[in-house]
Amino acid sequence: MSAFVDHIEWSSERDRGRARLLVRDSAQGIVEGSFPAAWLPEGAREGTWVKLQIQLIDPPPGEDPTDLRRSLGEGDPGGDIRL
Repeated sequence: MSAFVDHIEWSSERDRGRARLLVRDSAQGIVEGSFPAAWLPEGAREGTWVKLQIQLIDPPPGEDPTDLRRSLGEGDPGGDIRL
């Protein structure tokens, strides 16, 4: 999957910046995502294209997905979202 590097915003530390990537999706049009700029390959800058690749893997050693999902939901009271 190809993504367009639309914007890179650096903070005072290089590894703390954010990159906004745009991906064309046939169902949703253009989809935007924000990622740590440090994840970009060397040479990537605004206006360049990068290849995104996502693979299914086994959990890292010592990581229990059940515990992780439980901890993420601990502060969620359930029910409708209040705006």
